[in-house]
Amino acid sequence: MAKVSIQPGANKQRVSLRQKLYHQIKHEIITGVLKPAEQLSESDLSVRYEVSGTPVREALTSLQRDQLVEY
Repeated sequence: MAKVSIQPGANKQRVSLRQKLYHQIKHEIITGVLKPAEQLSESDLSVRYEVSGTPVREALTSLQRDQLVEY
């Protein structure tokens, strides 16, 4: 289970939790960790990444816009 963590001062440019989740999920899609046609649920991803539903929903919306998921 991957945990998305925010490390203060790690980067001068601030990256939102939604953006971190977007990049993590996208990476897992591209590398095959998440398989094609695999069902992704907001609640399962929230548990997996140990975050609330809102940033997961926002990340999935961005991934849908980029045609990486159907949501």
